[in-house]
Amino acid sequence: MEQKDLILQLRKFSREFDCVKNDLSDDVLDRCHENLLNKSRLIYVENNGELLGYTESWRINYEQFGRRLCGERLDLEKEDIQSGKIVYINNVTIRPDARKGLTIKFMRNQFYLQNIDCEYVVGERNGKKHRPVIVLKMRDILAEKAINTEEMIHG
Repeated sequence: MEQKDLILQLRKFSREFDCVKNDLSDDVLDRCHENLLNKSRLIYVENNGELLGYTESWRINYEQFGRRLCGERLDLEKEDIQSGKIVYINNVTIRPDARKGLTIKFMRNQFYLQNIDCEYVVGERNGKKHRPVIVLKMRDILAEKAINTEEMIHG
């Protein structure tokens, strides 16, 4: 799928399944998706040209993480979100009918392969009062789940 078509699908998908982004204009939303695609920070799954889900993540450093924890927005177009030792999961959106099975498995495997050299994985759960930010060590996740990178690569 060409990037232009994918960006249009991402916009439509976001409007339908991701209530967080509904306050953004089409232009801003398209630029955001284009930037994430260009920086390899968006993992998506499609089937027969239909988008099933996507994960947005940023590779940030400790200073950026501190700013994010303090509620500051990062300028994703200007800042380095590709090389930090912390992978910050900003968003995971999956069609309700695709939330089981291969979609999640593929996105999970791609996520780990893309971020295997990170030290920490951070997830922010909007709307949660108890533990809204979760910080885990990547090596602990990989060990606990006994994730075999060879299996991820070769199926």
